[in-house]
Amino acid sequence: MKKLVSLLLALVCLCSFCVAMAESVPSKSTADMVTVTIQAEGIPANAGFVLAPDDEAVEACQNEIAKLSAAANVETYFGEIKTPDGEAVVLKELLGTDTLNVFEFMPIIAENYQAAYGKVEAIFQFSTPYALDEAVIVLIGIPNAATGELEWIALEGVGVAGGVQIVFDEATLEAIQNGNAMMAIVSK
Repeated sequence: MKKLVSLLLALVCLCSFCVAMAESVPSKSTADMVTVTIQAEGIPANAGFVLAPDDEAVEACQNEIAKLSAAANVETYFGEIKTPDGEAVVLKELLGTDTLNVFEFMPIIAENYQAAYGKVEAIFQFSTPYALDEAVIVLIGIPNAATGELEWIALEGVGVAGGVQIVFDEATLEAIQNGNAMMAIVSK
C-alpha cells in the first residue's frame, strides 16, 4: 500500500512539474542576450545617455542578415569599410586571417548623446564568448541618407572579461543616434 501511495504521489508531483514547464515564457530578444556597460567620464549622471540594442528594428536587421547570408563572402557583403577618420579598411589584414566570422549582428541605438561628452567606452557582453585580448572589428552600419544602404565604419574591439570592449568616437555615436544603425562583430 505504501508503494502505491508513493507511486501516486510521485505521479502527481511529476504532472505538476510538467504543467509548470509547459507555461509560456517570453522569447529572448537581442536586448535579453546583450548586456552593455558604459564607462564614460564625460557624461553627466543625469544625461539619460543610452547605448543599447534596438528591439524596434529587428525586421531591418533580419533583412541585413539575409543579405549577408546570400553574399559570396563577408567582405562582399560589407563592401567598402572605413575608419572614423575615412581611411579604407581591409578586414582580413586587420585581423591577420583569411577566415572572417560574423557571430553578432544587431540593430543599435544611442540616445541623449552630445559630442561634448567625448568618446565613450562600452563593454558589450554577447552570448558568443570572446577570448581575453582577442582582437575583433566592430562594424557600425550607418544608413546613407540618399540611398538607404548601410555605410560601414570600423572600430577596434578587444575581448575582455565578460565581453568586447569598444571605444566609440563622437561622430560615430552621433551617426548612431540619427537612427537605423546596425552593429556587427567580425572575428577570426
